[in-house]
Formats: sequence, structure tokens, C-alpha cells
Amino acid sequence: MPQTQLSPGHGYIVRERLGRGRWKEVYRAVYKQEWHDRALAVFLRDPSTSKLLEELKILHRLTEQPPRNVARIYGPFEGDDGKIYLAEELLYRPLDALCPLRSGEQFIRIARDLCQGLAALHELQPPLVHRDLKLDNCGVDYTGQAKIFDLGSVTSEPGSVKGTTLTRAPELFQPDAQCTTETDVWAVGAVLLALRCQRYPFVDKSEASNRPQEGPERDRFEEDIRSRALDPGAEQRLQERVREIFPLEPQEILLRMLAFDPTRRPAARQASEEWDTLLRSWVRPGKRESANAQAQAQELAAYMRAVLEREVGMSAMQWERVVKGIEDLLKKVGQAENSELEVLRARIKELRESGELH
Repeated sequence: MPQTQLSPGHGYIVRERLGRGRWKEVYRAVYKQEWHDRALAVFLRDPSTSKLLEELKILHRLTEQPPRNVARIYGPFEGDDGKIYLAEELLYRPLDALCPLRSGEQFIRIARDLCQGLAALHELQPPLVHRDLKLDNCGVDYTGQAKIFDLGSVTSEPGSVKGTTLTRAPELFQPDAQCTTETDVWAVGAVLLALRCQRYPFVDKSEASNRPQEGPERDRFEEDIRSRALDPGAEQRLQERVREIFPLEPQEILLRMLAFDPTRRPAARQASEEWDTLLRSWVRPGKRESANAQAQAQELAAYMRAVLEREVGMSAMQWERVVKGIEDLLKKVGQAENSELEVLRARIKELRESGELH
């Protein structure tokens, strides 16, 4: 679908395509006079516009009370071209850009945040199931907070099987299976495994990158993944891999999230609390403030580099927050440790004043 064919209207101007799946394409778009960009998904296969819009109304519950670790939803709408669109917060860095993630503390923070976001969806009444969690459907904002996004597949529990095979729980390969809160917990566990080692439970890195999207090739690919997931030795092999890769405490939480028996998996809220408890013990009290400051500095630097490379936008409010964040860090840990932040800040300030940075 060429970009020139899109005419969403409603104050949106499409800039560039960010990605494509089986059901939708995602674009970077600017909304009216906002400085920052939004993610704008357009659905490719909508047999009935009215039916699809009705299904997406479920997301209005997220616009009224936005969960902290779920990307902000601006809402679904029918464009001027008759296509169905869904506007969301654009996170500046999907998790696939961070892997393989070696920092133990950052990994645990992301694990906690994703489980918190998932818990927020699951604790609504009725519960919402994401159904399509994977590395490139999770990301971090400029503060370093991890969030779940790409909510176009969200449905009330239980829901039909939809979305990627990369993070599909073993029971979803059975006939007449349905997505549940338990299968979402598995999917987040699979995301965390891939974040660390670039390999999903049943799919390696090269297969994930080059997987076919359509036709008989995709059918054969999915059947191959199904045979791996249902193999009698699959769970033991997965457990062995987790034990090889992860230290003891993260290992135990992840093994339960990736249990083949759904009843053995923790609820998302329980998992988030366990990751949070682990995070508190992971950083020794005497070094916690310094470690937090270093993590914040890394995230601010990554965000500013992305702005300079034109990968993301920066609103006036975001600029003010970045400046304040840098000033706070300078007070905590001093000028020398944050020299890169100062250089990046000066460069962005120069471009903003010259009008080159829009």
C-alpha cells in the first residue's frame, strides 16, 4: 500500500511507513500542530468497516484511564479514504533495537514494566488480552520506561488465536485454542527470552527476521513451529536454555512464565511484583541512586541521539523535560560523568534555534 494512497484526514499527515504485518501497516504521522509524532496503524483486511470499528471500541477503555506501562491510545477512526486507522503513542525505541540486552538491571526493569502493563490490561473488566506480543510490539519511551504497544489485536478474554507465531504459547497450537491471560504471560516470557538472547522459544534470530508473511511459505513456516512446540522434549530443552542464559533469580521467574502448563504460570500482576522485588535486591542500597542516575543518563542520551538522527520527534514539552532531566543528573553525579549529555543537548539546542529541527 503506497503512502500516497493514504488519506486519514482528522488532522493527520502521514510521514513514513515504519512496518507491515499481516493485518496492518504502521506509519509515522504528525497530528495537527503537535511537535512529536504518533504511530498510525492502518488495517489492511477489514471485511466490514462498521464491524472492525465496533471491535476496536474496546480500546476506548484505555483512552479514558491510560495504564502506565501501555502506550497511550488516541483512538480508532475511519479515515477520509474509508480505511480504518488506530492512533497510538510512538515509542522511540522498540525492544528489538536493544537486544541482546546484557545489563541485568535494565533487563529486570523492562521485565517488571512489561508485566505491569500486561497486568493493567488483564485487570480490566472484562479482561483484555493482547494476543500479539513480541519484541517489536514493546518498547521504551524517552524516560526509559518500557511499554506495550500495537494494541490493534486486543480483545476480551478469551479470544481467537491471532498475531505472531514467535511468542505463541504451546497450547495455542492445539485445535480450537483460544488466547487467554495465561497465553499473554507466556508471550511476555518469550519476549524477555528474545530480548536477552535474540531467540524466541521455538524460533531463532534468522528465522524471525526472514519469516515469510504470506502464502504457502508462511503456512509451512507455522507448521514447522507448531511441530517444535508440540515435540515431547520441547519444554525440557527450553528450560535448559533458560538456565544457561539467566542467573538464578531471573531464571526462576522466567521458567514459571514459560511453563508449558498454563496453570503453573504466574498472573501478570504476580510476575510484575516478583520482578520488582528482584529489582530492589539487585541494586545494593548504597549504589541504587547512582545506578538509577546512570540508567537515566543512558536513556536520555539514546533519545537525543535518535532525535539528531531524525528517528523520532521532540515536542517543546519533551525538550523541557530533557533539559530538566540533564540538570538533575548533573546535580546527582557531576559534570564529568555526563559530558556526552551536554554535547547532545548543545547540538539539539543549536538545531532548534536554527529551525533545522522540526
